[in-house]
Amino acid sequence: MSIRFHVEAHAELLEAARWYDLQRAGSGGKFLRAIYSAAVSAAQHPLRANADQDGFRRRTIKPYPYWLVYEAHPTYIMIFAVSHHRRDPAYWVNRIH
Repeated sequence: MSIRFHVEAHAELLEAARWYDLQRAGSGGKFLRAIYSAAVSAAQHPLRANADQDGFRRRTIKPYPYWLVYEAHPTYIMIFAVSHHRRDPAYWVNRIH
């Protein structure tokens, strides 16, 4: 199963990685590896995370305060947000269409 990132989710990912690198050199790379590891896991087991009423799933990115918000399709997962836990949980819904 492949992994697709919404363009805005990908931009969020890169922005967060840059922020972590500014805090401590090399930590942005660790953040990216954690995100991609969670994305691969979600693609391998897309239904493991519970779906909300609209069919979207959240996977926590440990040890970071982020979620991957994705939708499972038969051959891929679509990641709609790399969302910090303090953000409004529905800020990304305009990305659906």
